[in-house]
Amino acid sequence: MLNILIIENNLNNIKKVTNTIIANFPSTKIIGITNSIDESIRILKNHKTDLLIINSNIKFQSINLLMQYLSTYSKFYYKSIYLIGDNKKFKIPPIYIFNTKNNFSQLPYLIIAKELSTTSAILENKIKKELYKIKYNPNHIGFKYLLEAITLCYQNNNIYNINLNKNIYPLIAQKYNKSINNIKCNISQATSSMYNSLSVQEKHKYLNIKPHVKDIIISVLDKLLF
Repeated sequence: MLNILIIENNLNNIKKVTNTIIANFPSTKIIGITNSIDESIRILKNHKTDLLIINSNIKFQSINLLMQYLSTYSKFYYKSIYLIGDNKKFKIPPIYIFNTKNNFSQLPYLIIAKELSTTSAILENKIKKELYKIKYNPNHIGFKYLLEAITLCYQNNNIYNINLNKNIYPLIAQKYNKSINNIKCNISQATSSMYNSLSVQEKHKYLNIKPHVKDIIISVLDKLLF
C-alpha cells in the first residue's frame, strides 16, 4: 500500500489528482489533502507517508519550512517528493519537478506509476532476501507463487486475518491461468522442499516445527513491516 499526501490549494487540481488516483491505483491510499504546511506536518507526524505531491504555487517560505522538517525526519516519513509546477527555486533533492505545461491530470498517473514500479521492485527484492535466508529454492515454481502471495498480502491492510484460499490464491491462479489447487500445491511443495533441505541446526535457528505457508508469509511480513 502506497500512502499519499497531497498538498494543493486548487480545488480543480485536487479533483483531477484524486480522480486519477482512485480510478487507476487501488493499491494506494490518500491519507490527506491539505493546503496548509502546518497541517501537512501534523499528518506526517501521525501517519506513515510514502509519497508527497506538492503544488509549487504554495508559498515558497511554507515549502521551505516543510523541507526543513523532512530533512530531519525524512527517513521515517516518506520515500519521494514530487513538486508539480515550474518553480525554478526548488533544487533540493530528492524533489522531482513536474512542469504544469504537461496535462495536469496525467501528472499524478505518471508520478504514481513510477513510484509503484520502483516500490514493487524494492519490495520483491526484500521478500526474496527473506526467503533465501530460510533456503527456499528460487527455481521451484512454488517460489514464484509464494513471492506473489506475500506481495499481495503486503498490499492488504489486514494481513493476519487474510484467507489465502479465498483472497490470495484465486488472484495468483487467474494471473497465471492455473487452478487454485495448482497454486496451493506448488507453494506447499516448495515449502516442504525448503524444510527438508534444512539441517537440524538450521531448523532450530529458523523454524522449530514444519511451518504452514501462512506462518511463512506472516514471518516474512513481520520482518518487512516492523
